[in-house]
Amino acid sequence: MVSQSFPETGLQSTALSANLEAKTIDFLYKFQTDMRDFINVLALFNQQAVTEGYTIKTKVAADTVTLQDGNVPEGEIIPLSYVEFGEGSQVEMTSKKYRKVTTYENIQKFGFDEAVDRTDRGVTGEIQKVIREDIFNFIDENSVATESVASGTLQGAVATAWGVLEQLFEGSNNTIVFANPMDVAKYNATANVSLQNAFGISYLQAFTNTTIIVSNRVKQGEILATVPENLTLYYIPANSEGGQAFNLRSDDSGWIGVGRQQINTNATIESLFISGVRILPEFENGLVKIPIETATTGV
Repeated sequence: MVSQSFPETGLQSTALSANLEAKTIDFLYKFQTDMRDFINVLALFNQQAVTEGYTIKTKVAADTVTLQDGNVPEGEIIPLSYVEFGEGSQVEMTSKKYRKVTTYENIQKFGFDEAVDRTDRGVTGEIQKVIREDIFNFIDENSVATESVASGTLQGAVATAWGVLEQLFEGSNNTIVFANPMDVAKYNATANVSLQNAFGISYLQAFTNTTIIVSNRVKQGEILATVPENLTLYYIPANSEGGQAFNLRSDDSGWIGVGRQQINTNATIESLFISGVRILPEFENGLVKIPIETATTGV
């Protein structure tokens, strides 16, 4: 007589899988919305998908500009004009991986939304922070120091940044400035402006078509600046081969991949996050650092 077998109890249910998938889609939508808000603040339209391990090479100021005589007789070969650029930094693109586990007991105590969703949002908040810090750190380390033409005020430093960048990128519609919160607070005390928020950052639309982004990563007493045209968002699509192999859910942007699964062996919900996003400049000489106040020396 053949014994009848029954399914093992506690198997992952279709209902739970559907619930995890639905919540993951909502989660991805929120991340994508936050990321798009940040891109809009930067007025950033240059985006490029790259592969794992791809090396990005930035440039510095032109070493040699050779402009040939444009007076070419009819039928003769037009001589080539060219520009030689010096090499800047090299950045290798790699995906960052994060994992979080929520226990059965934690879900029982706080509920699924609080135990899983809220803590997952905390993780992605830190991932967003890493993306922001990468761009702040790169600009700080590679910017060209320039003295302010109107020392003593944030407005003077920003005006200087606009002037310098207008010379480098003539006709640019916007200037992006990064400033310390205390310097912005001092400016706000006398200016009729209000801060807005996106992607975990505060910013304000100021003078001379300038967007000022507030960050503790910027040293108090100086600003960092560039123009949107000088920045490109590079990303390793999380919805490509690797993401598919690990059943990661992603949106059409591919900026982040998220996987959630029920682990019956230890009664947990495991969350996996993979993202490879960097915002980098094309020209390093298009990054400027300007002191708000000119240093004075004692006699």
